[in-house]
Amino acid sequence: MKRLLVLSLFLLAGCASMGAELKGCSASNRGGTYIVQVYSGGEAVAAYRVVGFVQSESSSDGWYFTTEDGKFHRVAGTVTIDEVEP
Repeated sequence: MKRLLVLSLFLLAGCASMGAELKGCSASNRGGTYIVQVYSGGEAVAAYRVVGFVQSESSSDGWYFTTEDGKFHRVAGTVTIDEVEP
């Protein structure tokens, strides 16, 4: 009986933490229309219009996204991401 109680508590705790993780993920990765600009030497060297999601890479300063023309891009370094429309 004690094992069943411990197992039940373990499962409930795991589900609760997974729910919080998913909630945070959906808030930080919401879709919209964005302008992504990449800078070098203080000047913009590339700009992209993104309809959908701009996602950050884990353990990196990189970002990845697909532009309106269907091309996949990965950028890193000095990057600005401005939301045009929610």
